Amino acid sequence: MKTVLQTICITTVLILTCSCNEGETDKQTQQAASPAPIAKPEVIERKELNPRKLHTLQWHDDWVDLLAFTPDSRTLATMSSRDHTIRLWDVESGSEKHVLRGHEDFIWHIDVSPDGKHIASASKDDTARIWDIDSGEQVHLLKGHTDNVRWVDYSPDGSLLVSAGSDGDIRIWDTSTGKCRKTLSKNEKAVNFANFSPDGSMLVSGGTDMITRIWDVASGKALQQLSGHRDQVFRGDFTPDGKQVLTIGHDNRGLLWDAVTGEEVQKFLGATDTLFNMEISPDGSQAVLISLENHCRLWNLRKNPGDPILLDHHDKVSDAEFTPDGNYVATCGMDGWIMIWSIPDGQLVLTVQEFSNLVPSIAISPDGRFIAGGNSDGQTKVWQLAD
Repeated sequence: MKTVLQTICITTVLILTCSCNEGETDKQTQQAASPAPIAKPEVIERKELNPRKLHTLQWHDDWVDLLAFTPDSRTLATMSSRDHTIRLWDVESGSEKHVLRGHEDFIWHIDVSPDGKHIASASKDDTARIWDIDSGEQVHLLKGHTDNVRWVDYSPDGSLLVSAGSDGDIRIWDTSTGKCRKTLSKNEKAVNFANFSPDGSMLVSGGTDMITRIWDVASGKALQQLSGHRDQVFRGDFTPDGKQVLTIGHDNRGLLWDAVTGEEVQKFLGATDTLFNMEISPDGSQAVLISLENHCRLWNLRKNPGDPILLDHHDKVSDAEFTPDGNYVATCGMDGWIMIWSIPDGQLVLTVQEFSNLVPSIAISPDGRFIAGGNSDGQTKVWQLAD
């Protein structure tokens, strides 16, 4: 989904799912009960996966909603929406490098710049911010939105940052100056996300008006308006080749579109509850769609119609992340488990149960050596997957 795995877990999992419903912005609380003992699932072990726990990082005051490694895999960013902080950690030593403070309300999303020097954040305080990773200092305060900033995404070359807000605006910022270059305002309602295409020439956005839009970055004009969802479009992104766009919505369906013609290519049906998270494999052949169910669905994007493989947990699944080589996908959920599955057959090859309660977020480092999981008591744990 992101070429350097920058914003893995795609934001606040279950908390933000609730917050994006109109009129329910402040209903954030989800009680995390410790799961009852459960039988260990059958695992087909793979020798190349040999996890070794390195660190337990515990400084957040509440849920760890989002994790992001820097492109060099040396720094891990952990974000807690509720304690309004982002913390930066040295992956090898487990030491805390910086605490990024400044947001005055919930933080919804973060994204690491392609060069690994900066991290951007989006907040309910109506601002986006850019921070220096080495110093921990705020570089730019991006003002202009008049409501929640829900999403931020760097362009592939790092020169631009896009922000999407509840005010219906999409803003494109110059990352060197912090100035707004363009405001895209064709959206009548809240915008949930906006992501750059792999070559940086286009954006895809979606929101509560049920329309997916593809934009030309240079002109700021809408190239396509894609109508196919029957409820708000919650997430979407380009495939790695930039030729297609995958979207998911609160209508429980996923849709694959041709990014040039705007034609609907495939429907992904079967979810019985809200789809709120998705992850596309590095080669664009597979996607995991996550709904409020005890399993997520692994779809082959190159087969039509095709049938999904169910990746089962013991409680609701919250996040998924592919390894950089695309050979495996990791999932986590409210059962406190992290599970790793082989691709494309969907066989369970590794389980990790180190948490006593739900795991909202996971991240795999760009070099494939580390996996991190954050949970609802403020802990983040880091394992080494490979030498």
